[in-house]
Order: sequence, then C-alpha cells, then structure tokens
Amino acid sequence: MVTKEKKSFTKLLSSPRPEAVEMQSFLLQYLTEIQELNLSYYWDLRLPKLSAYQLLKQQDAAYKGRLVLATVEALRSLSNNNETLYQLEALLKQLLRLTLSIDSEGFLQLLKLYGISEQANERDVETALNKFPVLLTLSQVEKLAAKEGISEALIAYLKQLRLHGVSSSDNRLGNLRAKIQDILRASGVAELPVVIFPADDLFGVTLNEFVQGLHGSDAAGSWLRLLQLCQNVSGAQPTGKFQKAAAAAVAAVGAENVAA
Repeated sequence: MVTKEKKSFTKLLSSPRPEAVEMQSFLLQYLTEIQELNLSYYWDLRLPKLSAYQLLKQQDAAYKGRLVLATVEALRSLSNNNETLYQLEALLKQLLRLTLSIDSEGFLQLLKLYGISEQANERDVETALNKFPVLLTLSQVEKLAAKEGISEALIAYLKQLRLHGVSSSDNRLGNLRAKIQDILRASGVAELPVVIFPADDLFGVTLNEFVQGLHGSDAAGSWLRLLQLCQNVSGAQPTGKFQKAAAAAVAAVGAENVAA
C-alpha cells in the first residue's frame, strides 16, 4: 500500500500578522487532522466530523472572526497546492455561515485581502469572486449593518465597489451590486440602484434609454429595483427569496405597467 508523504504546514502558516500568529495552532491542527485521517480533499471532507471543528464551535464570535482573517492570510500564501487550498476554502466558507464578530475596519481589511482595494478594477473584482467567498462576506456585512450599523469608511468603499461591472453581463457582478444595495439600505443610505445593461445589442440599448428616462421620476426607485433583479436572472431555478423579491418589485411598479 502506497502512503502519501506527510506535509508540513508550518511554512504555509508563517504570516506575521497578529491574527495569523494567534490562529496558527488551530489551522495546523485542522490541516494535520485532515491529513492524518487521509480524507479526500473533495469527497470526504465533512467539517463537523473533525475534532478541530468541534473545538472551534465552542469558541466565541470574536475568535471566529479573527480566524476568518487568518484563514484568508493562509489562502493568499498558496499558489498551486489545490488540496490544501480546498481545505482552507471549506473552512472559510463554513466560518462565514456562523455568527462572527468582525467590525467595519475588519471587513475592510478582509475585502482588501481578497484583492479588492479602492483602486481595484473590474478584472480584480472578478478574480476575487473566483478565489474568495465575496458574497458570503457581504452577507456578514449586511448583518452588521442591520444590527449596529457600519462605518462611513466602509460605506464609501462599498459605494465605489458597486460601480464595478455595471454594464457587464456577468451575473456574479450583478449579484454583488444587489448585495451592496441591500447593505446600503440596511445602513439607512437612501440611494437608487445603479442599473446599466450591456449595450452590445438593441435590447440593451433600449433598456438603457428607458433607465435614463426614469431619472427624476417618482417611479424611478421601483423600476430600478425591478430592473436590477432582472439583471441577476440566470438559467437556474429561481429561489423562494428571489421570487418573493420579484413579486414585491413587480407590485411596486404595478403589474399593468410591467405588462405594458
């Protein structure tokens, strides 16, 4: 029987950042346990079965928040180790579904670790969406905004990020803009959605002319929220949440106006 050579994760977990130093022992335990159990990095990895994960569940929300930052630091140090990459990605996604304590400055730091700085271009944002759970992260930001509010610096950052890919047909960018709009709304920022359709065909050109004609009208907000939802439509089966939002958006505009 051929056994896989044991890896050393020490170099991978060598970031000098405070949260990375603090969480080095946990991440080492997590990765080593997976290796010792000889789990397939894709098929067999079930986090609740790991003793490291059971210990994690006993920690408070602030600890889990710091672990999120440390895990991203470790992910950034990887280049071509797909197995360890997947294991850390699985941990990060699970963490972002738990109750976390991360403040506005922490979320700004996290999004920048994803590679989305204030100077990021559309390609940088697309790369971040490919490599990191950006939308899950923004869902955590939305919870913070609804619970206690977010800083002016984070609001300004999100407003800038919302402008990326406004004319792109990439549904992920549309979902990102919609999520940011939800965060701004939860923060009490009364701004209309930014809606621009790809102008490479007559349909897109016509829709953009319609959007331009809405400016200043009383119905602008209702129509723009409905059109923003339309931008996020994919070939997949619509979720209950989407159907509920779409029904509310159509009702706000008026079914007869949509039909017309």
